[in-house]
Amino acid sequence: MKKYPPGTFIYFLEYFPELFERETRKVTLSEEMFGLPAGLYFLLESYCADKNCDCRKVMINVVLEDNIPNVSDTIGFGWEDEKFYSKWVGDEISGGQMVGV
Repeated sequence: MKKYPPGTFIYFLEYFPELFERETRKVTLSEEMFGLPAGLYFLLESYCADKNCDCRKVMINVVLEDNIPNVSDTIGFGWEDEKFYSKWVGDEISGGQMVGV
């Protein structure tokens, strides 16, 4: 398996290319919204590449079909509470920023 630098997130499809079509979610904006132009967007999940990491986070890159591979926006989600992330990173401020969306 390929080695990545610490803190690297890799796309789900790199590990499971056969599931890409079935598992990738798409959103269609029929008009401009939230500063994003109308169009079809792919929500591409990426996870921490370090198998020993316990960050419990997902990064979702929002990619406009007509603008691949450029990322329009990124949604980060941590499913643990602030206490977990503050302890994990050793910093209350950063820990608070890693919780939820």
